[in-house]
Amino acid sequence: MAIIQVSSAPSRAVYDAVQAVVGIAANPPAGLIVHGAAEVADGTVLIIDAWESSESMAAFERDRLLLAFQQIPGGPEMAMANKPVPYAAFELVRG
Repeated sequence: MAIIQVSSAPSRAVYDAVQAVVGIAANPPAGLIVHGAAEVADGTVLIIDAWESSESMAAFERDRLLLAFQQIPGGPEMAMANKPVPYAAFELVRG
């Protein structure tokens, strides 16, 4: 079952710092269908990911994302404060 995951970053600078370590664009994780990020009016970044399964999402978090948070200033605290919310997708259309 596909999973839609919604998360956020407190700023574009923080998002960019995490992505510099994670490298989603250069090395997409197994099971990732789509990743999108948008800066909203208050400066936070809304992040939407679609995953093929909860297992692929969990593997990415465990093997790459949490390690990235450990490498940026304030990352571990930020990871705990901004936990992603997963939703079971009842529909996912690929273009």
